[in-house]
Amino acid sequence: MLLATGNGCILGFDYGSRRIGVARADMQSCQVRPLTTLDATQDLWGQIGHLLRQHEPALIVVGWPRGLDGQHTQQTHATEAFARELEVRYGLKVVLQDEALSSEEAQRRMNPKLTIRKQREVIDAIAAQIILEDYLREQH
Repeated sequence: MLLATGNGCILGFDYGSRRIGVARADMQSCQVRPLTTLDATQDLWGQIGHLLRQHEPALIVVGWPRGLDGQHTQQTHATEAFARELEVRYGLKVVLQDEALSSEEAQRRMNPKLTIRKQREVIDAIAAQIILEDYLREQH
């Protein structure tokens, strides 16, 4: 079982080529919440480094996309490369978590009163929250 201990937290990532949603699980309160959405086109590793210094996670969970029949896609390979780079750059344990239907669930959780622009800003963070919730549920 790979869970953070003590006062630690776990960060979850929903990787995309343009935007990366981030969520945080606080292991003291067992609360999972969307944290932010990163712009993958602007100093991505600087943004991630800042988040890691700020939150000091014990573990990182990255959503693992696959095709409907479980086949690997171009996005699967890009996500695996992102996860490996996180592990190498920061020396943290990185776990891949099936993200099937997380985007659809994020749409359902979305506040319909938000503008389209605001929805784009938060949907990836909500998807990261769902990925992290799924990971934690599977660990118990």
